[in-house]
Amino acid sequence: MPLQDAVDEFGIADDIECFFLDEPTNDALVHRGDLVVPGPLAVDGEDIQLHVIDGSLTVKDAFSFQNVDVYAALCVTGSVTARSMACMWDVQFVIGGSVNVDDILVLQLTDAGWFGVRGALTAGSWLQMDDRGTFAVDGPVSALRYSPEDGQAAVREEYLFDVERIRDGLFAGRPVLR
Repeated sequence: MPLQDAVDEFGIADDIECFFLDEPTNDALVHRGDLVVPGPLAVDGEDIQLHVIDGSLTVKDAFSFQNVDVYAALCVTGSVTARSMACMWDVQFVIGGSVNVDDILVLQLTDAGWFGVRGALTAGSWLQMDDRGTFAVDGPVSALRYSPEDGQAAVREEYLFDVERIRDGLFAGRPVLR
């Protein structure tokens, strides 16, 4: 779908050049209906600047969304459910419903990154790697939250508070917290 059509249909932004910090170079990838992924899922913004799921996303395993120096967005109009979730760096992630993470939610955002949830956020644990970016949840939050200061003591030594190693551990099904 042409990116401007997706932006207009889903009400993503008033000014797409401001939203993406540049003129988008490709179309949006739109999935209509709920999406269930039976295994792990890694999404990046290298080739597609806007991913839209017009429904809910369920990942039966680890899920990561990451961008580096690419201002790409993932918009889910429904809820997001995953065993574990890592959102890293320049992500722009909008969830129209709630977020439910069985195990651990890991966030490390840059100043350009943001994570917005219109509903509730529920996670076994929530590891906030730093205090950068924008994070907003409109509904109640239920999670054992580790601040950047507390997280250093909570993370297993082999991960050395390195978000890429943590993400790899989640995808391997290994415990991240002590």
